[in-house]
Amino acid sequence: MHWMVSLDELDTVQEEILKEILMGPGPHWVEGYAGTGKTIVLTHAVKKLRAKNKQASICFVTYTHALKDLVASGLENENIDIFTVDSFVSQPEKYDWAFIDEVQDITEEKIGKIQKLSKHTIWAGDPAQSLYHQRVQQNELPKVLGTKSKKLKHIYRLSEKTYEIASTIYPWAQVMRGALVSVVDDVDVHLIAATTQAKEVAWVWSKAKIVSTVGRPSAVLFPTHAGIYDFSCAVAKFEGKPNPPPREQRGRITDYSAFNDHFQKNRIPLRFLGSDNGDLPESDTKSLCYLMTYKSAKGLDFNSVFLPGLNSDISFEDGKPLKLSSDEWQRKYFFVGLTRSRRDLFLSYHGVPHPFLKEMPKEHFVFEKIG
Repeated sequence: MHWMVSLDELDTVQEEILKEILMGPGPHWVEGYAGTGKTIVLTHAVKKLRAKNKQASICFVTYTHALKDLVASGLENENIDIFTVDSFVSQPEKYDWAFIDEVQDITEEKIGKIQKLSKHTIWAGDPAQSLYHQRVQQNELPKVLGTKSKKLKHIYRLSEKTYEIASTIYPWAQVMRGALVSVVDDVDVHLIAATTQAKEVAWVWSKAKIVSTVGRPSAVLFPTHAGIYDFSCAVAKFEGKPNPPPREQRGRITDYSAFNDHFQKNRIPLRFLGSDNGDLPESDTKSLCYLMTYKSAKGLDFNSVFLPGLNSDISFEDGKPLKLSSDEWQRKYFFVGLTRSRRDLFLSYHGVPHPFLKEMPKEHFVFEKIG
């Protein structure tokens, strides 16, 4: 999957933060809005540090398995151990350097365990994108991490239209004054209104297959696993195939193995990615579309992202927020989904649209009726 940028493409702020990480023992914390390049800065810092010190024990810690696969593709042949948070804190080895992404999703207890297992820590994350209960509050992170954040300013992944729409939905996530936003002219946000679910799914799936290419998969995102299964059954029906087997819940493990095998055997280029299911490198040799939850897509981005089923009765998260109003919690989830696209973003619904869609600035999207 194409995602890394070369060292000479970093901006002056990214370069300065990279120098600070390499010059000082830390701890360091890289903070930035979605699309500012936090993971890219960390990855380059790891590569620079490895070149500078061949003997140091270095690891990269991510929150999800999907992000672990992404980082691994950018650190090939670097002799770097890559863990998820849970696997890292459950192993006994101590490291000289630990680079930890998505810090806003890690509990304070596990942050403490990571600190004990690492001589030097370099963190990255954006508190505005936290989607989990009982995590460290934004104003408490500097104390817990032992350092103030170094802020990335410029947004490279999001188009200006996507940024404006996402900021309308979740105004609490603000960028720094004077920050630049990508202004690629041929990027569009599409809003599709369908008369029935079958017609909506047919449109989304047909379009997703067209825009997916080898090395550049598309992604269809849902707030819940139930939405994923409903969509996948509609796709199977559209393709004239039987329904896939549902996921299996084994304690905390959500198993989509049989689900993914079903689509592979029926030669349908659709896979679930997340929770240690699916294989991101598979898209390097095949044209694929990934199904993901908003949570499992955090930290990742795709050229084309689809957010279907945005009907009036959709719930963007089925858990009760602890310290946010229900409205803000729902907006935060939707914001994370909206900010996963690198280029084109496709929003769709059938029947009555969700009220959030009515808030979007109409001049920033292309509207189309289906059926």
